[in-house]
Amino acid sequence: MKEGNDESFKMKLARVFDDNLHTRKWHNIVDWLIIVMILVSTTEIFLSTFDLDPELRKILKWVDIGTLIFFTIEVSLRIWVAPCINPAFKGWKGRLKYCFTFYGAIDVLSTFPFYLQWIFPLPVAAFKLLRTARADFR
Repeated sequence: MKEGNDESFKMKLARVFDDNLHTRKWHNIVDWLIIVMILVSTTEIFLSTFDLDPELRKILKWVDIGTLIFFTIEVSLRIWVAPCINPAFKGWKGRLKYCFTFYGAIDVLSTFPFYLQWIFPLPVAAFKLLRTARADFR
């Protein structure tokens, strides 16, 4: 491990995700990327409610998979760096506690329910509805 003022990768990542740490360059880029991905995801969910050409439906399916992967990584990284943002989130119990904070719950409920459809036999539309909640609160 490096000494001095060098920060770990985890702390640098925490700075990107935490508004209180104010890293303008990466913070702004990540915020804008998340906003764009929310808009793309919301548009995909909206368009998928219509009767569309099978080719367009195939493209929308890939957009859905891409945004799901993006948000799964983003939310997983937020959970991983949560202890760097607030020591109360240290350990697996702390990370679970983070998942029950307002924004943590929005992130988890808007991303991970997709994976629940393989366990619980509910329509995909029910899980996609939760993903649109992310757009309302971010």
